[in-house]
Amino acid sequence: MPPAIPPEIYLNRVAYLTKKELPKRKGSRPVVRGIAPHRQLDQRPSSQIFAKLRKEIEGMGDRWPRRLRHGTSCLEKHGPGLFALQPINKSRHCSGEICHAHPSDGSMHLTLHPADAAIVVLRGWGERHPLSSGGWLARFVPQGFVMVYAPRTEEETEIVRKIVAAACWWIGGVDVDGKFGEGFQEEPLSDAEIEEQTKEFKRPEACPVPVFIRGSTG
Repeated sequence: MPPAIPPEIYLNRVAYLTKKELPKRKGSRPVVRGIAPHRQLDQRPSSQIFAKLRKEIEGMGDRWPRRLRHGTSCLEKHGPGLFALQPINKSRHCSGEICHAHPSDGSMHLTLHPADAAIVVLRGWGERHPLSSGGWLARFVPQGFVMVYAPRTEEETEIVRKIVAAACWWIGGVDVDGKFGEGFQEEPLSDAEIEEQTKEFKRPEACPVPVFIRGSTG
């Protein structure tokens, strides 16, 4: 059973997602175990579905090259991740990481606005990380840190993409779906901009999570 949703998560109802966008997920929730690694044990996707999910993540970075960047997860050190180059949310951690996907099971971890996290959990698309209850644990995992279950079909991949878009808005202030009038394609970066951005992105930065979390695989 996923961890309960704390009452304070409903205080601010301003969210990026709506219940209409997130239909109730069909079937039972997958079996999830662990803390680090925190993984889905069944209902895993095909390699083709995971490849599509990875492509969606990378596509967001390519579409917003001045504000987003895709690369290897800072937290996991293995799977694909998406980062905000200029994070706006104080709950950010690990180089502005917005989300990362797990090749081993197809699930994802990302950070959402509390109201969006509530919608995702209540509609059956994910569950809160065991360490996301706030308090002193917030130094390791933000309260909006959620596991999103692996998509099983192309239709579910689109649902997961919308959830990632909500994470982009919360961590990076980037409205990738154009809900607030920002849904446009940015101009490609020049070679000089790419070089400068890459230099900043690779800058050593302490990641405030335990080593046993950073070293988890897949």
